[in-house]
Amino acid sequence: MVVQNLSLQTQGRQFRVVRREKGAFSIVMDEETQPRARGRHFAPERSIALSADGIAALDKDGPLVEDLSLAIRRELEGVNYLGPLRRKPERDYPWNKTKPGEVGSDGRAAIDALLASALLRSEDQNEIVEGVSKWLSRMKVAQRLEVRQQGRSSRYELVIHRDGVACNLRDVGIGVSQVLPVLVVAYFASPGSTILLEEPEIHLHPLAQSVLAELLKSAGREMSSSSSRRIRALFRRMQTLVARQKVSPDSVAMYFVERKRKSASLRELALDDYGRVSEWPDDFFGDALGETREQAKLMFERQKAAKA
Repeated sequence: MVVQNLSLQTQGRQFRVVRREKGAFSIVMDEETQPRARGRHFAPERSIALSADGIAALDKDGPLVEDLSLAIRRELEGVNYLGPLRRKPERDYPWNKTKPGEVGSDGRAAIDALLASALLRSEDQNEIVEGVSKWLSRMKVAQRLEVRQQGRSSRYELVIHRDGVACNLRDVGIGVSQVLPVLVVAYFASPGSTILLEEPEIHLHPLAQSVLAELLKSAGREMSSSSSRRIRALFRRMQTLVARQKVSPDSVAMYFVERKRKSASLRELALDDYGRVSEWPDDFFGDALGETREQAKLMFERQKAAKA
């Protein structure tokens, strides 16, 4: 991907890097019509920052742009993204006796985080394991999760306990292994960071989807997820939490991705004090509301006919 136009704004100042013909880049400040610098070596770095040559070309304004780019980079590094395609479970796992830096977009390091939580001696030992166990129980998919060493080897298995039966993670429903990274990242992410979850409810039954909303509220993190029919229970539970006054409308941000031909935009779904959405996007939940109205109408007509 080649950046065509990068715009940075701060303290009433604007800095733009624009790609011109033949791959050259121009650096433009504020409302100036003439670029401060031009050349191929002024291409933005990592899509978010001016190059070292670009910062030098801005002279006394260079440090301001450098600080702004650094602040953006720090914010992006605080984002924990978990995609919809998560790794399938293994029967056992090795452990390198370290704590992972991140869970990963496919949840690959979620197991490493669980192993570190259970095996590293620290003040917060077992915190992630116990937290994950609590929410698995709330979702009614398991009583608890256990990290178990295989004999005297350096390999470990994840054991799921339910109804008095202990099973290897690989031998239980796929929903458990798919939701594990979601539960882990809620406890693993550092305070103040942002969590982006795509299809967090995948392979879960409606009750478990609903409990996910409570987890996200309890974790106190930010979430953005794709909208689809499957998140209905998750969305409805968040509305209920607002209605119960356990979550304030101001602390909830829900967005619907509207696609318009080749582009897409975010549309905020504003909630009132009772958890109601004033303007639903077209076909957000299919025609569920229309179907409910028709069902009520048919029930009334059949009851009326039966009494006649």
